[in-house]
Amino acid sequence: MNDDRLTPEEQAKEENQYWSVLRNSKGKKIETVFDFGSITSRDKKVVTELLEYLKDKDQLPFSFKEQLIKTHFNIEEIPERPLEKTLWYKFVHDFPPFKHNMGQVQGHRIEYIDKVKKERIPHLSFNCDLDELDNLINHIIKKSKSMKS
Repeated sequence: MNDDRLTPEEQAKEENQYWSVLRNSKGKKIETVFDFGSITSRDKKVVTELLEYLKDKDQLPFSFKEQLIKTHFNIEEIPERPLEKTLWYKFVHDFPPFKHNMGQVQGHRIEYIDKVKKERIPHLSFNCDLDELDNLINHIIKKSKSMKS
């Protein structure tokens, strides 16, 4: 079996060889362009991962795919909305089933806060039986009545 994995030292050497910081005569950083003639095995793995990621997304518009790629590969950091700042948290954080866990994050939706700033809105999932859901509704009703006072 052919194992083409690199040792950490080899990986660091490959990365540094092509992406070292260059400076002009005044000491300012020069951003190098990607050298397609020197593609490393790691570069190939990144492209393979990207192609696999895009496989089932052919019906999406390019701008949407672009945003997905930037988010999935951490090219663009988008802050996540803190649960503690939500109405959901205010109403259920002290409800016994949710004291330790407000729900499992299943994914995110990207929301524009203004025309430039973005925020990841968590998609939460939880399960309760009908009795627990009835108790949750009663808890929310009581809490809302106490907030009006």
